[in-house]
Amino acid sequence: MAHPDRLTPLVLEDLMGADVRPPKNTERPEVDPLVDADAMEEAQLLDVRIDALRRTVGLLFELRVAMNLRHSDVAVVIAHGVRDFAFEPHRWYPKLTAWSVGIWTPSASNEYFNLEFGMDPDADCRLVADRACFYGVEVPGLPANPPDYTTYDDDLIRSGLPSWQSQFTLVNATTFEGAQ
Repeated sequence: MAHPDRLTPLVLEDLMGADVRPPKNTERPEVDPLVDADAMEEAQLLDVRIDALRRTVGLLFELRVAMNLRHSDVAVVIAHGVRDFAFEPHRWYPKLTAWSVGIWTPSASNEYFNLEFGMDPDADCRLVADRACFYGVEVPGLPANPPDYTTYDDDLIRSGLPSWQSQFTLVNATTFEGAQ
């Protein structure tokens, strides 16, 4: 992982660094979200981070409700050399919304990683990049289940979710490198 000599623990946002790659001996996830269709079924998109200077996009997912990835509670997909990115909700939602992945379609050519996924309720996301990494992680202190979004208490809800500042333990990872 990047910066192994750091005195402070890594946080999820550190995975966005240009030189960050999973350690070579990292276990692979039970299904590969960078290759396998619907691998992220029922995962919830929580946040998107964009580093325009580095052309990097990070997607933060809730996995405690996911169908296929059961060995970690949080997923992060980091795309480097981003060529296209869009998050398109097709309606406006006035309250906090659980964006649950329904259709997950990754594909790759020799040069680019392509990802399209549809979410319930009624949103789509697309991503094209030179390189992508998937990280399955455990975030200490998260409750066993995600918070109830119907409470409408933002502080209570956020206390039960991971954030980009959450410390983590790496569980599994996979990468797509594209043409170098």
